[in-house]
Amino acid sequence: MHGWPLRELALWSFLGRVIALDVNWVDSIGAAGHLCSQSTGICQSFAHVVFTATPEDVTVPLVGGANYSIDGGAWTAGQHVTFECHLVSGTCDDSGCVELGDSQMFNWGFEAAPQLGTSLPSNICVAAWIVDQSTGTSAV
Repeated sequence: MHGWPLRELALWSFLGRVIALDVNWVDSIGAAGHLCSQSTGICQSFAHVVFTATPEDVTVPLVGGANYSIDGGAWTAGQHVTFECHLVSGTCDDSGCVELGDSQMFNWGFEAAPQLGTSLPSNICVAAWIVDQSTGTSAV
């Protein structure tokens, strides 16, 4: 359920009536992929990355962004990163844990809406950058 206890949400339409909206998680897609609709003729290409930054003082807000390259092409300036509003001291996965020290957790996302039938991206490379404005230090 990904932390969301409700499966159906009620929405108030502009017509003044309540409509039920069914929400379903699509776990098989992963952190990057494509969803295409035959009825609209549009695809949604996306990537979502999560990373940590370990500053000298974990209580200082950091700012950052990301650059990205699609299929080995030129690097493009992307949007800003989003602080996930929590601190961590490490990360864990199926192979074990890595101790990082007091760190801030961030995410960054990419979205594009190519037309169905056009060539969809097959690879995205992301280079996130962070700046600690209190010290002037930065990291990529």
